[in-house]
Amino acid sequence: MPAGIIWGRIFGTAPKLSRLDHVPPGGACSARCELWNGMALFEHLIKQRRQSQANQHIPSAHLDVETSALQKNLLAPQPHDVTARSIIASAGGAGASQCMPRRKLDAAGGISAYCGSANDVKTIKELTAAQALAESIAHAQRLAAAAGAAKKADSEAEAEKKRAAREAKVKEKGEAMVREAPDALFRLHEKGRGTLTVVQCRAIAHVHFDGAVLKGPKASDVKEQLAALLESKPTLVGDKVELRKGLCFELLFADSGEEKFKGTIEGVNTDGDGPVYACLYDNGDTIDHTEEELRIALRKE
Repeated sequence: MPAGIIWGRIFGTAPKLSRLDHVPPGGACSARCELWNGMALFEHLIKQRRQSQANQHIPSAHLDVETSALQKNLLAPQPHDVTARSIIASAGGAGASQCMPRRKLDAAGGISAYCGSANDVKTIKELTAAQALAESIAHAQRLAAAAGAAKKADSEAEAEKKRAAREAKVKEKGEAMVREAPDALFRLHEKGRGTLTVVQCRAIAHVHFDGAVLKGPKASDVKEQLAALLESKPTLVGDKVELRKGLCFELLFADSGEEKFKGTIEGVNTDGDGPVYACLYDNGDTIDHTEEELRIALRKE
């Protein structure tokens, strides 16, 4: 069949055309050309046109159609237009606001109303695999984050448990020192600093010197530190020692001149307004004293 007749059948032009620029190999009247007609021949002609005029995929000027740069890109996409970078750029931001009405990304990453080459089976398979990989990575990251959060919570719980145990131990130790302090101060008054144990020295420092801690590998080091603290409070023993039975003291009476009499607390009477202490002196006399009188005597020792 002559090429002019083929052209006329497709485009409705006059059969006077004598040649066709692009025909199948073998000439215009070959058997292959005779077999092509209708849409098969139309598709062949379009393919040939795209090969020879790759940069002119725009409507004919005779149609007087205004074509924007974006429309030209949609009609004749370049290889870089179907790359992942270009797709991502068109899927978000300002690019998406212009292109999304014309080409839309579906859940599998395919492109609708854009071009056939981007929707082929291989591309869809690659995009689906990439999406599945991204979901797997995201799932692994969520699992790792959850494991990290659980580990952190366990670590914090363990740290809190240890902190509570330390506080309980410190509290218990402090309470033990508070219980030990009265006996330690009584022993300090009665027998002197040299007879104190390390525990008793630390108890006095903790209770009467605002939680002071006495350190040292030897007992003598601890006692020296206690002596330094006691020098800062010379009346500590007289003010804080417990007035109990057996406590010894020296008292200077007004009519005795410079002679001091040694006395010992033998008992306490709490029936009156305040405690009254029965004291036995070394001369055999028994005299009752108030707490204030005894404190004055103890501070002067």
